[in-house]
Amino acid sequence: MHLSSADAIFWIAAALCAVAQLALLHSFFLGASRPRRDAAAAFRATETLWAVVPAVVLVLLLAGTWRAMHGPTVLHWAPEVAAGRAAGAPP
Repeated sequence: MHLSSADAIFWIAAALCAVAQLALLHSFFLGASRPRRDAAAAFRATETLWAVVPAVVLVLLLAGTWRAMHGPTVLHWAPEVAAGRAAGAPP
């Protein structure tokens, strides 16, 4: 498989985004600072939101970028293929 320069740049950017997101999640789950007990539930929910939303947005952004680079991948189920015949060939 030939890797184009656009694909290489995409995978480098995707890897850097993944590293940054992992650092964010690591900091969130293993961070040293903890709030007071009475504010802990609200703080935890807000922090969880700020940790998860960027991950979801990055995945959607990278998927959209890949699709823009390579076009949509549409898999059609074709009865001819399932039957072992070439498309358009007589039965």
